[in-house]
Amino acid sequence: NYQCPLIFWKDLPQARTMHALRPHMHTRGKRIKFKVIYPDNSTEDLLNVSNYKLAWQPTYRLSEPKVLPAASPICGAYSRRNIDEK
Repeated sequence: NYQCPLIFWKDLPQARTMHALRPHMHTRGKRIKFKVIYPDNSTEDLLNVSNYKLAWQPTYRLSEPKVLPAASPICGAYSRRNIDEK
């Protein structure tokens, strides 16, 4: 149930190399997903944390650095736990 679309970087002014991602959602986070949209409108998933736990708070290192061309937004979606959910 990914109902909260986010844009993390709208337009990269120049190409960048991504090495890692670090999601942060405090205690309400349930799951989060990141993807890149390339200039030709193709997409690629960068990270999908399907069972987020605050205690983990790890940095997720990509298996290989990812070169992102200029004008490639990084976007994602997340869902939150309900107040009564553990």
